[in-house]
Amino acid sequence: MLRTALSTLCWLGFGLLLLPVPSAAGPASCGSVTEPCCSMGMPCTQIDTTCVGGVCQSCGDTGEPCCAGGACAGNSITTECFDGTCRLCGQFNQPCCAAGSACRFIDSLCQNGTCINCGDLGEPCCTVGSVCSGNPITTECFDGTCRQSGQFNQPCCATGSACRFIDSLCQNGSCINCGDLGEPCCTVGSVCSGDPFVTDCINGICAACGEVGKPCCNDGDGCVQMHAACEDGQCVSCGDAGEPCCPEPKDNCNESTLRCVNAECLGCGGAQQPACPPTWTPTATVTATGTVTATPTVTPTPKPNGAACETGSVCASTFCADGVCCDTACNGPDERCDLRDGTCANTAAPAPLLSGLGLALAGLALCSIAALALIRRRSRS
Repeated sequence: MLRTALSTLCWLGFGLLLLPVPSAAGPASCGSVTEPCCSMGMPCTQIDTTCVGGVCQSCGDTGEPCCAGGACAGNSITTECFDGTCRLCGQFNQPCCAAGSACRFIDSLCQNGTCINCGDLGEPCCTVGSVCSGNPITTECFDGTCRQSGQFNQPCCATGSACRFIDSLCQNGSCINCGDLGEPCCTVGSVCSGDPFVTDCINGICAACGEVGKPCCNDGDGCVQMHAACEDGQCVSCGDAGEPCCPEPKDNCNESTLRCVNAECLGCGGAQQPACPPTWTPTATVTATGTVTATPTVTPTPKPNGAACETGSVCASTFCADGVCCDTACNGPDERCDLRDGTCANTAAPAPLLSGLGLALAGLALCSIAALALIRRRSRS
């Protein structure tokens, strides 16, 4: 029995030797990074640390938990505490900031939670500062996007002048050239840029005009070229035989032998030509009151040179001499006008010519005079 009791006590003592001996350093460490949070005083004793889930962790840097009071260590303009974590925000391709301006730069815009570029061509219009960064005269915000407009082959501007240059025109939503030949007429400044005397806006298009073979100009006399008249909207030659009479001077034909008869230049009244028909004034018209104007009267056509006459009033030249219309008064000595188709001619007889014998005698006389003069000169020497 005694032996058994001693054996039991011996084994108990051996077991006590195997138990861990308590440390004399005191309780376990706390409050540092990755250490447990302290239960008394500050949970975490180091700066830029915070207690998360009972363990001290670093805080304030990007991607780390926010420090006490939601503080973050980064730039306060571009760093914020969002959902308990510090993050970058407000710059290009970063999340929009939750507080203050969503995007921190004037040429950026918050779209779908992210800051994107804005203001350049093809980019969204900015909401702060300049809406679009290009030239304000040729760049505009249209349907939320910055675009160029108002120049040649560009969209028409939505505000102000649709096209920014005087030689351009807005047509079907685009600015196109205008004012040159074959181009649409401009609506600002000069309608057409060519010579204003021979260029005009015809049916909305700038066209050459006023010369033979071209349309009549809208302004002035229609045709500006000499010997041209406007007929059916086209300038045609005038004044020659069979052609219309030229308007300037009125009822004008290019040759003195032609007369304007019924708006056409005809050869008449001369030698071997038919007599000139009378020129009729416009026919009578009935007014709204029912009264009739005076009936038309026949006016004689002036006669050409060489035609028979009694007074100069019936002649185109106003001269009547020797019974015919003459080119001049033809009233000098020995002058007649009835010999050469109305051209005044001198009828004085020419000086008589010497016969053959007369010429021989004249020559002999001249030789004799010369011989006498030579003999006389020698006798003096």
